[in-house]
Amino acid sequence: MYFENLGFNARTTLLRLAQEVGRVSPPEIESIQFRSSELHPEDEPYDLTRQVDKWLRREHKFIYYLETSANPDQISRAEIAFSEAKKHERDGRAFARFNQIGSNLYVGSSSSLGRRFREHLGYGARGTYALHLSQWARDIDLPLRFVAARYPASSVTTELLGLLEDQLWDALSPMFGRKGRR
Repeated sequence: MYFENLGFNARTTLLRLAQEVGRVSPPEIESIQFRSSELHPEDEPYDLTRQVDKWLRREHKFIYYLETSANPDQISRAEIAFSEAKKHERDGRAFARFNQIGSNLYVGSSSSLGRRFREHLGYGARGTYALHLSQWARDIDLPLRFVAARYPASSVTTELLGLLEDQLWDALSPMFGRKGRR
């Protein structure tokens, strides 16, 4: 019974999403550069987190990625340090999934970008899956760049935001995290 119209319903959904994507206006983009050596587990770097907070707007949604320009040795050291932190559940943190070695570290979306940025730095909720960089990356001194695109919530549904995030995921193949929404 459910399978009779499944193909037609999927086609209808895809056509609707294609129309919605065509109406998405180019986003506003912000980029913040920092080094993992600036992150101490006990001290939130307020000058860094305020840079993200100043860019936030009510009624907006965000897609973001985190990348590094580190050399291959640093990236290998990062994978080892992350794996150790995750294996030992350092500080009771829920660390993101490891995928593969690469310079693109994470791709995500959020309507609460300031909170999500803090979680990735390691200053947010311990039980939320994130990078928690302050717990493992400080000694590696990774050069990092956080790049976010801001979309008005009125022009981007949650479903469409997920589709755009998946496209970015496919393009960047991040080292950590997972594709798709829960």
